[in-house]
Amino acid sequence: MVIDSDAGNEIDDQFALAYALNASDQVETVAVYAAPFATSRFSVADRVRHALEECGRVVSLCNLREPPTLLPGADAYLPTRALPATSPAADHLIALASAPATVAASEAGRPLYVVVIGCTTNIAAALLLAPEIAGRIAVVGDAAYPHHWPWRNRSYNLEQDVRAARVLFDRAPLVYIPGYQVAEQLTLMQEEAEQQVTPCGELGAFLWQLFPRCHPRQACSHVMWDIGQYRPPDRTSLDLLARRPDPTSDPGPALAPTQLSPPGHA
Repeated sequence: MVIDSDAGNEIDDQFALAYALNASDQVETVAVYAAPFATSRFSVADRVRHALEECGRVVSLCNLREPPTLLPGADAYLPTRALPATSPAADHLIALASAPATVAASEAGRPLYVVVIGCTTNIAAALLLAPEIAGRIAVVGDAAYPHHWPWRNRSYNLEQDVRAARVLFDRAPLVYIPGYQVAEQLTLMQEEAEQQVTPCGELGAFLWQLFPRCHPRQACSHVMWDIGQYRPPDRTSLDLLARRPDPTSDPGPALAPTQLSPPGHA
């Protein structure tokens, strides 16, 4: 699979990347793309560079033998629904989805999964540039408010680039994880992260410090929306981040060598 992330916008992207990269016994992440996003203080181009740097930090701290390809996405949103915003990320996705192995796998019912945990500009651009890849990929994403919500069209990942969202809905097979009432169940308390994630080496320490950086004035919990794309939202996703050897319990199935480890362990 590939992951398209706006890491640095909130803190759940970094946790989601850490989970995916350390669950190589369950999923193979071959590429990570930096998705565009904007704030009142910074441009889309600035934020893409920031997302790329933040994704790079997580990838580096995972200390993988074969790290995924890391590429920047578009530095602007789609100018029109027919005109793509080109980028190294879009070009890579096209090449990957067009590779003979991917084509053969998709024909056998095993599409290339594209996990979107940011706005959809990069994926929409690839679909516009190479419409034929739609039959070889399956996009997995969460977004949108429920119908009763007073701000029905203010879902962040969709409203950032509405044209791209429409392209995605029109052209690609989509596995949709409802954000509210489903993915929102994946909450992580700051105290829980301090106790269970901080001891897990340099990566755990990095993930922990995201909490006070995002919520500087108070202890809190944070919804880890983006972990929901990797499996049905339950505590198991967070358990993988916090799992440490317990000599009194059944070790169960072996995890990948890249799982998070306490300090001093390989």
